[in-house]
Amino acid sequence: MKTETENRNKLTIATAMEQEAVKMNGVSFVRIKNDANGNPRYIFHFLELSKDYNEACRIASKFGGRKYRAKWYGGGIVCQSYDLADLAQSILANRIAMGRNSVG
Repeated sequence: MKTETENRNKLTIATAMEQEAVKMNGVSFVRIKNDANGNPRYIFHFLELSKDYNEACRIASKFGGRKYRAKWYGGGIVCQSYDLADLAQSILANRIAMGRNSVG
């Protein structure tokens, strides 16, 4: 018989896999549940901005990004945005400003 924890973990993984993946201007996003006010939220991996997680979080805070603390998506940064193209442009602009035209 499976424990409650195993069932909960499987449900969390299944819910995470049902999330919508979107690629905009070369940046990969995952659509997650809206925030408490109903605003759409997207997460992206910190490597889109920097090789260092703390530096990427600092850069992302300039355009409203915060650390995403869910265990199913390690190294994520979450942003709320109605305009995903503008968010992708902000990420690309910061990447170019740092002298990194490509990821990695």
